[in-house]
Amino acid sequence: MKPADMHIRLTDPTGKHAPVINFHRVWDRQKFYRAQVLLHEVAADPADRRLVSIASEAEYDAARGVSL
Repeated sequence: MKPADMHIRLTDPTGKHAPVINFHRVWDRQKFYRAQVLLHEVAADPADRRLVSIASEAEYDAARGVSL
């Protein structure tokens, strides 16, 4: 198995908080994505729920203010 980079966007469904994009180095992208959905969408308290989606490296860099 080979490690892969993955960018995850967490979005507040109520709109109270800005979306956050995080970088992760993972072994299994599908398994990691499912775990993030379980953690942030299913098992979280209603006030702490976040929608999980996959973001691109360009979106991650833009959110951090990085320009190449």
